[in-house]
Amino acid sequence: MSGADGDGSAGLQAVKERGGVTVVQDPKEALFARMPENALEYAEVDHCLPLDEIAVLLARLAVEAREERGEEQGGFAMPEDMELEQRMSELDPTTLGGDERPGEVSGLTCPDCSGPLYEIRDGPLLRYRCRVGHAYGSAVDVLEENGDKLEDTLYFALDKLQENAGIAARLAARARESGQRKAAARFEKRERESRQHADVLRGLLLGSPRPEEQPTAPGDPK
Repeated sequence: MSGADGDGSAGLQAVKERGGVTVVQDPKEALFARMPENALEYAEVDHCLPLDEIAVLLARLAVEAREERGEEQGGFAMPEDMELEQRMSELDPTTLGGDERPGEVSGLTCPDCSGPLYEIRDGPLLRYRCRVGHAYGSAVDVLEENGDKLEDTLYFALDKLQENAGIAARLAARARESGQRKAAARFEKRERESRQHADVLRGLLLGSPRPEEQPTAPGDPK
């Protein structure tokens, strides 16, 4: 159903492979269409309906399934690779310490734990999982999560640079009061450098062009 992420497609396909019926909300009426669109692209979908029709369909399917099976419960064996991923998601110590891996080494690192990511080909879907169970429904999800982590790191660096500039300014003022001109000059230089670096980071975070990308005025030799 409606969602801003692309996950869920692998789980939906797993339901289908184990004998289930797959239902996806019509992306045209979803508040956020990415999740149902991703499911329609990568999973085998039985029904794509507006939200207000899904509940009626599920009630009907539940009755039909009960009538078809009677008192017997249908059994669908879990594939070995699916069982492995389930054990990994449950942080099973034997599985985490063993040699089994859910896919091929991708050369990427997990945005959450920095461990290696394994690439899993699930039909047309290419997804990723690390050894301790962090899962990503597509390479786009890995890219966006990396972007979020990078942005957090840049904001942290900006905060520390501004903090360093403030400390250097106080130290410079104290040095001037004490008549320590060389020390004052050294701390003033540290303050200027920290503020310059902070300005560069602030420009990156706000999306402003770098100095060499700034438009030049007509006749400007730069």
